[in-house]
Amino acid sequence: MAILLGGGGGASRDLCTTSDEEIKSINWVSSGFPINRLISDAWQLFDDVSEDDFLKLPSKQRLGITHKPTSEINIVAASLLHAYLCVLRWYMLLIYHLDADHKVWSPSNHKVNTSMRRIRAILLEKCSFIVDIPSSQRGTSTKGNIARDCFWISETFKMGDFLD
Repeated sequence: MAILLGGGGGASRDLCTTSDEEIKSINWVSSGFPINRLISDAWQLFDDVSEDDFLKLPSKQRLGITHKPTSEINIVAASLLHAYLCVLRWYMLLIYHLDADHKVWSPSNHKVNTSMRRIRAILLEKCSFIVDIPSSQRGTSTKGNIARDCFWISETFKMGDFLD
């Protein structure tokens, strides 16, 4: 909701205007997380150009904004559930790569895919967790309750115990 009210859309981030390239930089990550998405910046972009010309601007210049904001106030809201899902996804990718002994970040690698299938089967058998299986609609089978359980019920989700 915060993204929509602030004029964002698509893959824009809730709290910052960081690009995909920047977010993967070790220097950016180690310097902390900037909360720099301001409603005044969104309105200023629309005041500087016509609405028709706005969408012709390069995406990087639009800061993830796709339409005119509908709010006048900054909406600083971080979805905890979304954060759990994103961290779990990253954690699972890391586990797949480590298990496959594949040090290049490429999920389409055969060894990584084999590891992915093996670990998904272990999680299903040991915890009844269904993760990273493509959904018939969109996204994956990894749901919020599973992500929450993985982080809140730590004794249930000890990957080291499963992989020994």
